[in-house]
Amino acid sequence: MVTEAWLYGSTARGDRDRASDVDILIAGDDDVDVGALGLSELGELSVTQYTWEELRTMAGYGSLFLHHLRLEGRPLIESDGREMASLLCTLGPYTRAEQELDCFRQVVDDVDRALDRDHSVSFELSVVATAARHAAILGCYLIDEPDFGRDSAFRRLLPRLGYTGVDVEAAIELYKFRRADDEGRPPDVAASTDDARAWVAKVRKLIDQVRNLTHDDPG
Repeated sequence: MVTEAWLYGSTARGDRDRASDVDILIAGDDDVDVGALGLSELGELSVTQYTWEELRTMAGYGSLFLHHLRLEGRPLIESDGREMASLLCTLGPYTRAEQELDCFRQVVDDVDRALDRDHSVSFELSVVATAARHAAILGCYLIDEPDFGRDSAFRRLLPRLGYTGVDVEAAIELYKFRRADDEGRPPDVAASTDDARAWVAKVRKLIDQVRNLTHDDPG
């Protein structure tokens, strides 16, 4: 089967900034010269590749990544048979929300334990921030308002869960630790171990709130 290339993420959404990668999915077994796609000048390319067998397996449980691709992705190289588009058209609901939330909770618990040992506050907060953003993205899907943006997922979900505007901005501020870690630089904001413990508790609560949404999700 032929290989396709799809653009997704912030570049496809149109909200990329100087820190954004250019996210590209390669679907198929063959290599693709991603440099020839003409996107290198936009930023660093972040390439993910799955075989068609892997993608069919992912579609079988309604992969949230494929829902992301269906919502925002656009083809860069598409086959005559439009295999990826056909796969996305038949994509069913996501069925692994509980397992994913268990993973988020485990990550946050690991951070909690790490804070009792030698640790980097900024790194641990970057990990917590990542769990928070993924929980928010999953929550948006569960309320049938899918949103895969860096900040917009927080803005869309948290008010629905009763959070204030201040809470939303704090969550977006937290994610700056992840962005700083990705860029290999010190974060723009300072934080203490006590701050990290407070965020562990807050993100645990968010994960529990998103878990409650799964009870109402028909998938």
